[in-house]
Amino acid sequence: MPPWLPWMLHAATRAADGRRFGPAGLAVATALVLLGGHPHTGLFCVALGAAWAVAAAAATADRGLRVRRITAVVVPLALGAALAAIQILPFVEYLFLSRGYAWRQFSGLNPLAAPASTLITALVPRFLGEHYADTYAGPLNYLEQTMYAGIPVLVLAVVGVAAPRRDWRALFFAATGVLATLAVYGAPGVLHVISALPLVRGATLTRIPIVAITCAIVAAAFGVEALAVRASDPDRRRALVAGTGAALAIAAAILAALTLQRSFLLRSMLSVETWRWSLWALLLAAATWLALAAFARRHLERRPVIGALTALIALDLFVAGAGFHRLQPADRVYPAVAELTRLRGEPGPFRVVGAKGALMPNSALVYGLQDVRAYDGLGVAWYADLLDAALAWAQAHQQHELHAADSRVLDLLGVRYLLAPPEFAVDPAHWERMTGTTAPLYRNRRERPRASLVDGYIVAGDNARRALRDGAIDVSRDVLLDADPAPANRPERAASPDAVGTARIASYDHERVAIDTDATGRRLLVLSDTWFPGWRATVDGTPTPIARANVAFRAVALPAGRHHVVFDYAPASFRIGAAISAAALLVVVGWTVLAERRRRDDARPGG
Repeated sequence: MPPWLPWMLHAATRAADGRRFGPAGLAVATALVLLGGHPHTGLFCVALGAAWAVAAAAATADRGLRVRRITAVVVPLALGAALAAIQILPFVEYLFLSRGYAWRQFSGLNPLAAPASTLITALVPRFLGEHYADTYAGPLNYLEQTMYAGIPVLVLAVVGVAAPRRDWRALFFAATGVLATLAVYGAPGVLHVISALPLVRGATLTRIPIVAITCAIVAAAFGVEALAVRASDPDRRRALVAGTGAALAIAAAILAALTLQRSFLLRSMLSVETWRWSLWALLLAAATWLALAAFARRHLERRPVIGALTALIALDLFVAGAGFHRLQPADRVYPAVAELTRLRGEPGPFRVVGAKGALMPNSALVYGLQDVRAYDGLGVAWYADLLDAALAWAQAHQQHELHAADSRVLDLLGVRYLLAPPEFAVDPAHWERMTGTTAPLYRNRRERPRASLVDGYIVAGDNARRALRDGAIDVSRDVLLDADPAPANRPERAASPDAVGTARIASYDHERVAIDTDATGRRLLVLSDTWFPGWRATVDGTPTPIARANVAFRAVALPAGRHHVVFDYAPASFRIGAAISAAALLVVVGWTVLAERRRRDDARPGG
């Protein structure tokens, strides 16, 4: 989505000015930003684009024209959101049913800001080390701790704001960039405002740097424009004064950070590397100042000084950016691991789990395995509640961690394999150590099947998680439900556990699961996959309701006999979103065609 942000700003300017294809371009660019795949970043990028669109439209003294221009940008912005409805509506449904959203909505101030100690990376990206070289010692994710726009860019941004013409556009982007920076680092006043906004209060603030960087670049463009016009001597001196102030402020901030974090740098063995990159930043600031000084004294004219500054920006980009986050071969990021490769041939479906960092959440996906945990910061609320009974919730990392492998809930979740460090203790009666592996790999002796039949139920309500955790019920015979099923759907007790019946998974895909069952009486089929709106079930082709079972799973009632049960995922949010997106596309195309026809009519003689 960041690549589409400049196009959105450009389209917003065209739409505000009433230029050809401006509204359609703004609608399409807005949709592309929202469809980028990362909701946090898309939200902040669209917020910048929308704010600029309204500001550009409102920049006229004619009240009637202002209303028309604002309408010309607000409608395309709404159409852009509608174009992206096919993705937005399913995401919003998931968001509102997630633990992460609920936690963030009731957590007071947004806690997901960056620590102030990382602000120095806006001037020296490698101040806290480098991930690729295994020297990174910062408190955040390596890619979240930097918002570096470039030393020459920052100096030119100040020049753009201080230009004699006082262009309100430069002031807009500079002010927005400052506000974005304050938001990233949780400045008290700004953080209180953000925490009051329904969606932004729960967003990760370390995704905002893209807004701050974009604003700095645009403001710097106005600085270049100020140098490109025929400037008088006072104008040249004004640019030099602004550049001098910016360069001195940058130098002072870097030197202060080196002094204040001297002990940290020594402990982290970063002193030499950090000083080297800090010196590079100081040299860039000095070189930018020298170019401005040469311009002020007329040693350089417009084209040479712009060429020199462009060369400095390019040099900064290639030197500071070279190797900053290098693309890695897939086998280096996710190397072949014998223990995980071995599991891929196992019949499934089944789940795995790692203890104490032995297998990071979501890493198993790369190896074609299903991890019982997740690492996405949100998590379906009731599934997270069930995991609470077996794993520890790490608030700081927003993920579940396994510290002990004795929970019965792991069996219920269908965890077949456990990867653990050598010192991790397990019960041999519960976990069998696999032979022929270098790292400890254990197989669960008590694994429950993904699909099974039960002949009893208990209405547990809020006590369901505790009952599962404490082993208060026999999950091979009973299931916990939120409410009583209809009399015709209540299971019948079998004569013995062996007579409950069988359930065999015939096919298993992400959005469709088919199961064949056989029982002598009425039963409940329990599938230990997450219950979620949009899942539908049929029994021998006849639709049947799905109940939420064992806190987070799916269950359907079955009559006696053999049956073919199919679960398929067809959420209404997707269908409605697709319809809205299609309708919005028709509106955009129709609007563009009519606007073009009107333009041609006006261009005709006498039109």
